[in-house]
Amino acid sequence: MLTIGGNDARFDNKIQTCVMEGCPSEASMKADIDNVVAETRTVLEQIHALAPNATISLMGYPLLSAALRPARPWSVPPSVSS
Repeated sequence: MLTIGGNDARFDNKIQTCVMEGCPSEASMKADIDNVVAETRTVLEQIHALAPNATISLMGYPLLSAALRPARPWSVPPSVSS
């Protein structure tokens, strides 16, 4: 098992900074997320190159608030998403 993503974006530090000093700008957060997405894509491509028959599963973080729930969840059966 391999986990990548949130830790690479240093979300733990960002949350702590948000509480203690104030939150970083939205542009800064978006740039960090975009960088991690690109790095994650590279890692996934490397894994596929080294293990072409491997099964790769991607998972997201749980939603912390109903207000953050996407209008149409992706890849989630309707019975699970409500």
